[in-house]
Amino acid sequence: MTLAYGYVKTKVTSEPKLKPSHHGHETQYHLHCNLSVDGGTWDVAVNVGTNTGKWRDSDVMDGSDAVEPAGSLKRLLSRARQNNLDVYIFGRFYSQGGGLHDVHLNQGSTKSFVHRPGDDSNDHNDIWQDGAVLVDVGEAEWAAYFSAFNLQMVPTDELGNPLPGGTTI
Repeated sequence: MTLAYGYVKTKVTSEPKLKPSHHGHETQYHLHCNLSVDGGTWDVAVNVGTNTGKWRDSDVMDGSDAVEPAGSLKRLLSRARQNNLDVYIFGRFYSQGGGLHDVHLNQGSTKSFVHRPGDDSNDHNDIWQDGAVLVDVGEAEWAAYFSAFNLQMVPTDELGNPLPGGTTI
């Protein structure tokens, strides 16, 4: 099923806050902050980890020595707010109200998330629906945040399902 994915070029208008979201057996953690979009206020929920796997070290996004992605992204979004930097967020639009979520890789999942041809009941593993955060930090420099869950696999087929022999990210 093709979902409402896209992006906004925006400004961050509130300090990012880490919030949990319970999904069955796991808790997902997101950084939430407000965005200014067409004169209105939107929310964004950027996935930064779960309670079911080690949070991966990441490349440093904000010039610090810290490699933990949630802290680094939080500092980057805070810097974007303080310095009025342009931020581009790719993700799935909220079905009600203004906002974006599913700001992470949205393919390569297994088990109940496998996308079957002709089955529109599953909104996972679709290609062209991956999320990311890009920040124009000025002076011809950019910072980017791309994330995936530890169990997602690559490479994928034309439906976004893992190919045989694929490996976790």
